[in-house]
Amino acid sequence: WGARAGNGVIVIASKNGAYGSKQRVQFSTSYQLEDRPNLFYSPNRLPSETVLEIEDNLFERGIYPEADNSPIPYYIELKYGLKNNDISKTYFDSERFRLENTDFRKEAEKYLYQKAAVHQHNLTVSGGGETYNYAILLGNSTRKGAIIGERDNRLSIQIRNGLKFSEKLRTELTLAHVSGS
Repeated sequence: WGARAGNGVIVIASKNGAYGSKQRVQFSTSYQLEDRPNLFYSPNRLPSETVLEIEDNLFERGIYPEADNSPIPYYIELKYGLKNNDISKTYFDSERFRLENTDFRKEAEKYLYQKAAVHQHNLTVSGGGETYNYAILLGNSTRKGAIIGERDNRLSIQIRNGLKFSEKLRTELTLAHVSGS
């Protein structure tokens, strides 16, 4: 399209009515299921204890600034709380023990992820006479994503009309609307 198209434009329309054809109605539906992401798949995952050791090392080297309002890991917040006497050593030790012994992948699988699903319906009515053709396309898609609460609906409508004035002169009008949430 446009200046780079040179002197011609190629339009590929796969759902048009044909000139001189009878009315044709097509309906299709599909339903796809997708399993939850496998959080236990990666062999590169570090155990919680190792991650806390790395954060201890970074904290001691001063990598996490205390006062610049940058987001920092919860464990580092605890380290600063202990350093500034905002929390007790007993509380720090209990939280460290909890962090070391919690596999957050299990919690994420339980509270964050679900099986994803996509449901689609499509209806096409098309046809034409000797000098005109038409196609009406309706589509509905409902998607439930892999993250709990992730959903969207889409409705699409398209109307195509074509007129043939001669073998070398044709025109086509397409109206389309898509709405979604």
